[in-house]
Amino acid sequence: MNSFVIDENAIFQRLCILLSQVGIDIDDKVEKAKIRAYVEGLKTVGVNLSRLVSNSALNIFSHPLKSELEKAFENEQFEQDGLSISFTDYSVDKIGALSYAWLTALHTVDLGANGVSWEYIDERKMSFRDIENAKYRWDMIESR
Repeated sequence: MNSFVIDENAIFQRLCILLSQVGIDIDDKVEKAKIRAYVEGLKTVGVNLSRLVSNSALNIFSHPLKSELEKAFENEQFEQDGLSISFTDYSVDKIGALSYAWLTALHTVDLGANGVSWEYIDERKMSFRDIENAKYRWDMIESR
């Protein structure tokens, strides 16, 4: 799925070489941690670019018809107004994955102030990776 595959170790090594040339002590543990964080940031940007590129061909210029969304979201109740979609009844466990598969960043999602709460996330001790794996969009947490 990710067409922007990167070799994390190669990027890390390249950043170490480049940063050492400008005087950064790449043997320092704190500096190495910062470089690893930069690599993670680049990886995230690559994943997001990949999603945007794949979504652009499928959905951005011809977003799904309401009939297609009704079929995909058959057990969820929603209203669609252009790129704005308001859900009134839905499964918390399924809405993230469905939205990820069918809706793009151009779609505005409204869960009627019933999005996954931060308490829900805290109770389950979810990490950022857990949130990403659950496909919870940030605008769907404590949604408007």
